[in-house]
Amino acid sequence: MAFESIGVQPRFWRALAQPLESPAADGRQLVVLLRDETDARRNERMRADFLANASHELRTPLASLAGFIDTLRGHAKDDPGARERFLGIMASQAWRMARLIEDLMSLSRIELNEHIRPSAEVDLGLTVQDVMDALAPQAREAGVAFEADLGERGQALVVGERDQVVQVAQNLIDNAVKYAGRGGKVRVELERGVTAEGAVTLRKPQTSGV
Repeated sequence: MAFESIGVQPRFWRALAQPLESPAADGRQLVVLLRDETDARRNERMRADFLANASHELRTPLASLAGFIDTLRGHAKDDPGARERFLGIMASQAWRMARLIEDLMSLSRIELNEHIRPSAEVDLGLTVQDVMDALAPQAREAGVAFEADLGERGQALVVGERDQVVQVAQNLIDNAVKYAGRGGKVRVELERGVTAEGAVTLRKPQTSGV
């Protein structure tokens, strides 16, 4: 029998019961073994969540690659400048897919690093621009235009893992493209010097009433 204990930090237990084989027990005594399966359950859930998330994250680089391949076969076929730029973006997306696949093949490393605080610096403006470049084919196909105010390179440095920052920006911008509607615009703006408390009260886009 498996059950979950209630508390601030719930724990998962499995109970195994076996009649005590002894003449004195007379079949009325049991040996009960309780096994704590909390860590195993958490690891199983983490693996499932990671697999689902990684599978979702692979779709966007694949869509970008397919979009740029179509572009290179079409109007950009005879444009050397566009070809070099698109090939660079495609290489970046291919490396991102390779890193995601590497993570899929190394779940134990993910478990070990789950609670390790990142120490690397990421240029948020450059990262967001890379994401917008990668999503350009999807935006063009959806009839959506990008507007950006990202500042100069190196002005918005944050502590984090670049792939994870890319994932956050990619999810936000990809969702904005999906819901902007044909003829719509997605504006991306970086706010600098904002505290955690101030981020909650950032100005919201003004809407006109009728």
